[in-house]
Amino acid sequence: MRAGNEFCGAHLIIEALNEDIERELRIADEHIARAMSATSICKDAVRRHSSECAAAAMRHATALAAEVLHLGGVPPPYIVRDVPCPRDRLARASDLFDHYRQRLRMANDLGLLRLEEVLSEIIQDLRVCSRTRSGMF
Repeated sequence: MRAGNEFCGAHLIIEALNEDIERELRIADEHIARAMSATSICKDAVRRHSSECAAAAMRHATALAAEVLHLGGVPPPYIVRDVPCPRDRLARASDLFDHYRQRLRMANDLGLLRLEEVLSEIIQDLRVCSRTRSGMF
């Protein structure tokens, strides 16, 4: 019976990580769109910051996909979806911190050390990308 529980647990983790992969790819798309539409006085700084954050989101998606493969799953195909305009970026960043902290606790509880490391790196990148400078973002 234990093997059945482990299979269900792994399946749930893989499903959750696949959702995170899709979320990270959407975030990358949003940052790319923000970089392309920057028109403020600080356009170059906005583009540079958005490009760095898009690259970080792509790294996150790639690292999470590697963990899904390691756990025996298959990462999702990315399909561009129309998503409503996100609410306040700072509120969303706070939600992402909370989300990934919960994932980190889950990985810790399950003894998934590689996943813990990936999630810790994502949280660190979120700290950098969620910063605002002089109201530019």
